[in-house]
Amino acid sequence: MIQRIWINRNGEQSGPYTLEELQQQGPLTRETYVWFKGMADWQRATDVPELAHLTLEEIPEIPTEASDSQPNVLASDVLPEDMPPVPQFASQSAPMPGPQYAQQVPAELPKRPPHNLFWSAVALIFCCSIPAIVAIIYGAQVSSKYNQGDYAKAQKYSDISAWWCIAAIVLGVLSIPVSIALSLL
Repeated sequence: MIQRIWINRNGEQSGPYTLEELQQQGPLTRETYVWFKGMADWQRATDVPELAHLTLEEIPEIPTEASDSQPNVLASDVLPEDMPPVPQFASQSAPMPGPQYAQQVPAELPKRPPHNLFWSAVALIFCCSIPAIVAIIYGAQVSSKYNQGDYAKAQKYSDISAWWCIAAIVLGVLSIPVSIALSLL
């Protein structure tokens, strides 16, 4: 049975509390660590079955109120010698997940490179269609890569789209004399 519980919210340790006093403190979140005699180490409140009724699944915004009431602290309850140190909070030490957070965001965002979709569509209609389709495929990816923060890849796709668009127009222009010569035969 749990007698006194110490909690650690956002790096601030407090307690000891009884279960009734802890209920008055408000719900425990997954970022709240707890410890009581009999535990080997601090654990997240959501991982302790005895405190499941005091925890939340999601972390809502809870307004903080100044409270003058302090828990009753007995001389025997003041930080037991067998209390382990509080663990580092994951939110303070772990990097953000995902590749978009791995790179540093520049102070000033670069200008979005052109997607060349207009010229690719013109080349598709009037010139050589296969290179124009490739230009459209690469041009359509420019904005999404830019919005994901992958500026180098957005520029690369813009350049590839421009080259395929130029190739489609050049091949279209070169095919005009060939088609005229073939129609005269």
